[in-house]
Amino acid sequence: MSKFKKALSSPTFRKKYGFTLIELLVVIAIIGILAVLVIVALGTARKKARIAKMKSDINSINTMIGSYEDDNGDVPSGSGSYEVLWPALDNYGKKPSLPGTGYSYTYSRTGPSTYTLSGTGDGVTFTCTEKGCQ
Repeated sequence: MSKFKKALSSPTFRKKYGFTLIELLVVIAIIGILAVLVIVALGTARKKARIAKMKSDINSINTMIGSYEDDNGDVPSGSGSYEVLWPALDNYGKKPSLPGTGYSYTYSRTGPSTYTLSGTGDGVTFTCTEKGCQ
C-alpha cells in the first residue's frame, strides 16, 4: 500500500478532514428547528400586521364619516358592508381594501347622527361609533 493511500485511510486523517454521520444529522436537526421557529414568527407577524391594517382602516373610515357629518349635518345612511358608505364618502378619501380573507368591515346607521362601524378578523373586533374608537 502506498504512503498516500495509507494516510487517507488512517483514523487521524478521517477525524481531521471529515464529519461523522451523527455530526451531520445533528446540524441538519438544528437547522430544521431554527427554520420552524422562523416560519412561526413570520406567521405571527403577518397576523399582527393584518390586525393593525384593520384598525387603521376603521379609524380612517371613521374620520371620513366625521368629515361627511361636518359638511352635511348627518352621517351617511345605510347599513351592512362598508361598501354602502362609498357613494357618500367618495370625495372624502380612498376606500380601503380588506387586509385578508376572513376580514369584514360593517357599518350601521343607528340614528340621525349615530352609527356603528366595526372591523372583524383573526378573532379580533375593532369598533368605532360617533363617540370614537375602541
